Amino acid sequence: MYADLMRNHKKRRIKSLCGNNVRKQKDRLEAALPSILEGYCSKSSKPREEAESEAREFLRIIEDSADYQFG
Repeated sequence: MYADLMRNHKKRRIKSLCGNNVRKQKDRLEAALPSILEGYCSKSSKPREEAESEAREFLRIIEDSADYQFG
């Protein structure tokens, strides 16, 4: 129980120290997603619809990872 309390305290402390930076990083990622999608589609040899579908799958993985990482 003590270990859980300390772990939660550390998480809260880290979030309070890094909160603004984490939000900025997530905002930067969200701002970059449309240009990543467009860049992939413009360089792909596949039809736009197929390339966009592939890119959206990849971007979903990035977004899920960011949600997990940035809390």
